[in-house]
Amino acid sequence: MAVCEPALVNLGGLVGYEFRPGRFVEPGWAHGSTAVDPALETRALEDRLADDNRRRHASFFAVHDWLA
Repeated sequence: MAVCEPALVNLGGLVGYEFRPGRFVEPGWAHGSTAVDPALETRALEDRLADDNRRRHASFFAVHDWLA
């Protein structure tokens, strides 16, 4: 699977954009990369029973909680 090269992105041009109901872009820097069409971002962790995904998903949730 190809992955775009990450970069720091200045959000100044998007300030005020509502990306989720009640959530707006604030000025500052964020992680970013070039768009990959027709990419679709999801928040679902699927295939919990495959391989060792339960352990990996638990680690992902722990990191997400620490950063949120």
